[in-house]
Amino acid sequence: EANELWDDAFFLGWLWLALVIAVFVGNITMFYGFGISSEKLARVVRINMVNKLTRMHPGYFDLPENSVGAVTDRLATDATLIKAYTGEPLQQAFLSGFSITAGLVIGLVFCWPIALMALAAMPFIGAAISVQWAIMTGGSKNNSGENSGASAVVGEAMSAVKTVNSLN
Repeated sequence: EANELWDDAFFLGWLWLALVIAVFVGNITMFYGFGISSEKLARVVRINMVNKLTRMHPGYFDLPENSVGAVTDRLATDATLIKAYTGEPLQQAFLSGFSITAGLVIGLVFCWPIALMALAAMPFIGAAISVQWAIMTGGSKNNSGENSGASAVVGEAMSAVKTVNSLN
């Protein structure tokens, strides 16, 4: 009896160790995969934006919303926003979806009444998460125009300083 208990404990210990290693490797793979894909997407967006800007008519840059500072600000922020909205959020959505699916399957197998109650609560949880997401991302949309204008002024001031220094 003692040897059988020891063998079971030994087997479960190794099983936990294998599970920890699998989770560790899975997390590294997931973070690496989503990080690389997000970075490649941001790089492609930056390259395409620069290619389009270099082919624009010179009169395009005469408009106040297309000044050097505003264009530079857009180059810096747009690709970064794309990266911010594709890397971590997609990873979290993937992880949450997988966790919900695995939890429901385990719950339905071992305790189906509680799993059905959890399934009934999911629309309310989803609504709460969408409200939270709207509150968290709503404040940043109002500041983009202000940053663009400030960047335009800074860009024009830097151009003017170079011009004044070149005349000395």
